[in-house]
This record gives sequence, structure tokens and C-alpha cells, in this order.
Amino acid sequence: MSPRRNLPDPYSVTPRKPLTDKQRLKMFLAAGGICCLCGHKIDGARERWIDEHELALWLGGGNEMGNRGPAHELCAKPKTSEEATERARGRKF
Repeated sequence: MSPRRNLPDPYSVTPRKPLTDKQRLKMFLAAGGICCLCGHKIDGARERWIDEHELALWLGGGNEMGNRGPAHELCAKPKTSEEATERARGRKF
């Protein structure tokens, strides 16, 4: 049997706290409209974007604004997929 890696408990996750429209706008403006994942400008009128937890909740990140940033929806999908795979690996132990 493999030794358990030092991963957080994948079953104990802080619930995601949605932002209000005002909080989303404030976060977007504070980041200068820059995607927190790729570093490129987000065209808020033409591109879909989400607020992304820079450190995933299941890895110990929190819902505070310092751990959130705007991200292109297309940039966030691979990150979310990768985190889901890693979280599933943690559940195998």
C-alpha cells in the first residue's frame, strides 16, 4: 500500500461563497481586468469571465477577496479539471 501523501482532506471543503455583482465588479477593477491565470487582459464586453479561487478551496484556500481573481472562462476550465483530478486522487487513499 502506498503511503498517504500530505494532501488536505478532499472531503472537507470550505463551501464556495458567491460574490455579489458589486463585489465581482470591484474585484475585476482591482485586478485591472487582468486574468489571474494567464495574465492577459479580459475584454469584459466580449469575453466570458468568472471569479476564480487562486488557491483551491479544497487545498486550503479561502473565500476572501485576496484569494480570488477574475479569469477567462477558457483559462479556468483546464485549472478546474486538473484540480478535480488531483482531488479525486486524494480520495483513493
